[in-house]
Amino acid sequence: MRIYKGYDASTKKTNLVLVGVNQSGKDMVDGVILERLAPCPPDCPDSSPLMNL
Repeated sequence: MRIYKGYDASTKKTNLVLVGVNQSGKDMVDGVILERLAPCPPDCPDSSPLMNL
């Protein structure tokens, strides 16, 4: 997985873009690319076990 800095022109805010990486270390741009995330914080669920790490 690789994380790039991005920019959402519709909200005029920076964001993160997550892209899968293959065995050769190249970006997998033909698959799913996550570009709209719910960062934690502030969008953190209280019940997540990851909140206690």
